[in-house]
Amino acid sequence: MKKTPFFVGIVGHKKSGKTSLIEILTKELKSRAVFTGLGYEDEGFKNDIFRKCDFVFIEGDTHSGYPKIYVADDNKLRDDINGKIVAVWGKQIELEGVPNFNLSSIDDFCVFLQTLKNSDL
Repeated sequence: MKKTPFFVGIVGHKKSGKTSLIEILTKELKSRAVFTGLGYEDEGFKNDIFRKCDFVFIEGDTHSGYPKIYVADDNKLRDDINGKIVAVWGKQIELEGVPNFNLSSIDDFCVFLQTLKNSDL
């Protein structure tokens, strides 16, 4: 069964001297998702990213340091970013209002995105 493409925003920095998680995700998911050309340096990404994407993966976060996945919606996550956290990549942390879904592999990420795509989130 062919998977339906959906838009995933990839936001992050390329780390000098090593491959970033963003680069790995982009390579591994290229046949399962359509990526936008967004980054921290792009003007207005905080507003535009949620109009263009179904889901947004952010490598790192100014408040916690852990990568997050945000889903596009009208709920405010913080004053500067719209949307809400729907999962955390890597180390499990407690966040109020975040489903207990910890992602630790590319397969987890793919399954989770497809689950979200088919949900009411």
